Amino acid sequence: MKNPIIIDSLTIQYGDNKVIDNFSYTIEPGRIYAVMGASGIGKTSLINAVMGLIPYTGTISCDEDLKISAVFQEDRLCEGMSASRNIRIVCDNKEQISRIPGLMSDFRLADCVSRKVRDLSGGMKRRIAIIRALISSHNLLIMDEPFKGLDEATRLAVMNSVRKETPDDTILMITHDISEAEFFNAVIINL
Repeated sequence: MKNPIIIDSLTIQYGDNKVIDNFSYTIEPGRIYAVMGASGIGKTSLINAVMGLIPYTGTISCDEDLKISAVFQEDRLCEGMSASRNIRIVCDNKEQISRIPGLMSDFRLADCVSRKVRDLSGGMKRRIAIIRALISSHNLLIMDEPFKGLDEATRLAVMNSVRKETPDDTILMITHDISEAEFFNAVIINL
């Protein structure tokens, strides 16, 4: 991402419910942003608009070649595939594929490389979803409550791994936990 993403006069409405009203913001390249606010305030709607997944009024201007990788609130994994296959499906080249074992080890998943996703715990699935987003070619990483549901020790290990893997990335992350925003030295966007 060479240029900022410019959000201008963004309004998102579901029926009569206006969840975001005339919101403007500039997302600078190479920065981490933590979108915070009460439940139902429009955090997920904001990132869905940036990804072009929902209708909105206003404008979102970005580089023509913007590549987005995302960790959604739901893991969105292929339950019948192995953990490593779920990650491989987003890989464009052999270099990405060669990184999978190391990432799975860093994320404390080395023992479940060939296990089917449906047989894994919720925390394991979450970590696979994060690895998949990290390894996918992108210049904007969007994460919707990525560390939710992880025990404290695993959460800290995963956050360290994410920070190690994304030193220059532009990240837009939803969190309810100020300590996560502080950990990433994130610019806070309060909705």
